[in-house]
Amino acid sequence: MAQGASNPDVQQEFERLMSQTREQIARLQPLLPSDSAALQTPIKDEDPRPGTAEASLLDCMLIAEARQKQHAKIALYSTTCLWANQLGLQKMESTLSQNLKEEDCEQLLQLAQKVGCAIS
Repeated sequence: MAQGASNPDVQQEFERLMSQTREQIARLQPLLPSDSAALQTPIKDEDPRPGTAEASLLDCMLIAEARQKQHAKIALYSTTCLWANQLGLQKMESTLSQNLKEEDCEQLLQLAQKVGCAIS
């Protein structure tokens, strides 16, 4: 996604989010079985979308996609954190809580507004 963005601020935020996601996965790896399906799917920066859309419109579309993915991670972390709590898995709960606290949708919203996307 970072490669597909034309605005340097958008590129930088996507790179930060990718780095954060990699750290979260590394934090969770010791807590999950080595054959876990979640660890078998590589995280990668998706190829930029082809097309002739104006660069700023493409940036807005990429930001919307990033927000969607971030919301999905929040749902996953909050649900599995609750399950870990109910199962008495304190280490897992603590790790998931830390990941959940790092997911801040406000930064992407502010970035969208900064580059001229009408997101509320």
